[in-house]
Amino acid sequence: MIKDRVIQKRIKGKVLAMAMTAVMASFFVPLRVEAAALELGDKTRGYLEFSAEGYRYTITGEEAFTPCDKGEDGCTHEIKTSNGTATAGIAVTGGTHNIILNGVDIDTTQTDATRMSAMSVSPNATANVFLKGSNKLVSASTYAGIEVPTNATLSIQTHKDDKDASLYAKSDYGGAGIGGAGEKDPSAGNIRIYNGNITAIGGSGGAGIGGAGSGSAGTIIIDDG
Repeated sequence: MIKDRVIQKRIKGKVLAMAMTAVMASFFVPLRVEAAALELGDKTRGYLEFSAEGYRYTITGEEAFTPCDKGEDGCTHEIKTSNGTATAGIAVTGGTHNIILNGVDIDTTQTDATRMSAMSVSPNATANVFLKGSNKLVSASTYAGIEVPTNATLSIQTHKDDKDASLYAKSDYGGAGIGGAGEKDPSAGNIRIYNGNITAIGGSGGAGIGGAGSGSAGTIIIDDG
């Protein structure tokens, strides 16, 4: 399905996109540190936040951070969902984090959900995402499926143990599948996709990968692999 600024279809593990500029290259980010195992799905714990201080489950924003083992390439975390679909998301608010999504299912459109993106990266933060299994991120109205605003950096690739892994990222309305959000910054930041079966669907007025509404596409690189 192709609508105005709503773009994506999956062909042979590559992402095809309209309304954006793609640069073809060949590179990947290796994992060198053992991942800390984390789970989403317990509503009483809130959402997962990763910052320069470490990580925490938070509801009020006042909970203490747990320091993470910072390797040469930042902290590494492996996330799964329990108890079905999680209704609170993942927020990378600072630092550099390598995040393994292992069969994650997050949907913040549900009535009892925390109103936020299923996953977001804040300006000046970096998230390197590694995919295992089938992962689904669906965000509430005006939020991007994966929010990557101006000056935020996101990379996506499959984990070395699962080259057939996939990601489905969708905005319910008004945001990009991956990129800008109508509620906050409609412009996208720095996005690089190395490989994987990626489906990104923007809500009304949002690109599959890129900006939302009048926002710019940012810097987008999609590797030929």
